Amino acid sequence: MLKDLRAFLREFRENYHTTGAVVPSSRYLANEITSRLAERPSTPVRVLEIGPATGAFTRKILTHLGPEDTLDLCEINPKFVAHLERWLGSLSGTPQVRIFAKSILDVEPEEPYDYIISGLPLNNFEPDLVGAILEHIVSLSRPGTEFSDFEYWSIRRLKAGISSRRERERLRAIEQLVTDFTRRHGNQRSVIWRNFPPASALHFRFERADSSPEE
Repeated sequence: MLKDLRAFLREFRENYHTTGAVVPSSRYLANEITSRLAERPSTPVRVLEIGPATGAFTRKILTHLGPEDTLDLCEINPKFVAHLERWLGSLSGTPQVRIFAKSILDVEPEEPYDYIISGLPLNNFEPDLVGAILEHIVSLSRPGTEFSDFEYWSIRRLKAGISSRRERERLRAIEQLVTDFTRRHGNQRSVIWRNFPPASALHFRFERADSSPEE
């Protein structure tokens, strides 16, 4: 765990734009973000984790998976990829795990996923990229896929209060994208106070593959 923390702090300093957190997520947030997976059926499932970093969520995901399940990890940071490869290589009895060292927008799986879990810092990105990522996540799903995400509690409101006009406009655009996404797909929100900073876990269920808004 100390190695994980050191790796995370180093990448936060060097690559804040894509890391987005000061320390790895707590076990309390990991428990909540994987709570839908914990209720999985007995049949084999396909799971995608986006932005696993040092594996704070991955560890909990693995406790819910068996040898017939598959787990794909999509991580764009090469240092986190190397960290994950070393850690996963030391484990035994894990399900089939693949690491995609690329942007989520470049992931095109053979089959849709049953569960998608994201640790991406969407509030750090430009609105066009956020919109593209959300729509691509839907394209990787099937009707019934569970998608779980999180964001730091009231982060857009807090950042907007101390930001430039351009930054406030960027944050408002992201807020609108998330609101539209929620309107289409619904969500359940839980605030996890025992995390630094406190975080809101968001759970969506894709009832149809078509991501376009209803008329």
